[in-house]
Amino acid sequence: MENKKGGLSSLKNILKNITIEKWLLIGGAGIVLILCSDSCSGKKAENKDDIMEERTAEETGESLSSEDYVDALEEKLENLISNIDGAGDVKVMITVKSTSTKEVLTEDSVSEKELNEKDSNGGSRESYEVSKDEKVILSEEGSSLKSPFVVSEANPKVEGVAVIVQGGDSPIVKEKITGIIKALFGIEINKIAVGKMK
Repeated sequence: MENKKGGLSSLKNILKNITIEKWLLIGGAGIVLILCSDSCSGKKAENKDDIMEERTAEETGESLSSEDYVDALEEKLENLISNIDGAGDVKVMITVKSTSTKEVLTEDSVSEKELNEKDSNGGSRESYEVSKDEKVILSEEGSSLKSPFVVSEANPKVEGVAVIVQGGDSPIVKEKITGIIKALFGIEINKIAVGKMK
């Protein structure tokens, strides 16, 4: 009991020794912390909304079309190449081999039937039948929406890249651009063209 009273009296002594300037400083720090926590929670809420939009798009089966996917790749590559020393303005065109593909979950059922038939003359005939039935598994969202359950989704494969760049007459710039494209898309050098912008 005396320890509690002693601790309380020492706390009172410490509080008495704090000057007005220190109290103002402590109060100001508290206000700053409150303001920071409000602004941080606002950013988290925005991020949560973005994540929910992405999840909703995934859940409803919406995804980028092949054209939108290629446009996004071209834009990212233009931004990347424009940061190369000596590159300048950049225009990129990407060609792809195919469209996006989705693999859906299926349930396979296989039935086998073996028949042995004998005729009146003593001959016999054997036959063997195999039938396979494939059923697409549907995911249910709510009561009426049904869509195939997507197991995996593959974006189109890049076939070739053409880059027109202001600094395209520099062999060093060309080499850097070719190296970046080869590293990003894994395509052969003969499928990469880099030219000078007029």
